[in-house]
This record gives sequence, structure tokens and C-alpha cells, in this order.
Amino acid sequence: MRPAGGGADGTEATRDRLAAASLARLNTPDPETFPADARFALDALPALTTRPDQIKQFRQTILNLAVGETGSAGQT
Repeated sequence: MRPAGGGADGTEATRDRLAAASLARLNTPDPETFPADARFALDALPALTTRPDQIKQFRQTILNLAVGETGSAGQT
């Protein structure tokens, strides 16, 4: 159980930082760490997409990856 007082704001700030870091790793992928970065983002998806703005950011990242805007979608 969480201690009383102010926990939600800290949780949301932590969630925002984690989502931003995860998206940054996916949007500028390192070929050596991309599989692990993608797995982490997928495993943490429920915790990272609790608000509509977070879902929108993840959708955009997925679309970017799908069309190869990040340069790692198998283009030569």
C-alpha cells in the first residue's frame, strides 16, 4: 500500500519520464539495442499508456517505425 499524500503526482511524473525515455529509444533506434528497447516498451505498455496523450505518442511512434521514418525498418 502506498503512503498517504501526494503519491499520484510523483507516479505520473515518473510515468511521463519513463514513457519519454522509451519513445526516444524507439524513435532513434540503436540497431544493437532496438530489440530489447522494443520488448521493454511492449512489456511496459499498460503502465505507459494510461492517458490519451500517452497513447497518441505511442501510436505515432509505431506509425513512424512502420513507414521507416526512423531509418531502422529494414531500408537499405
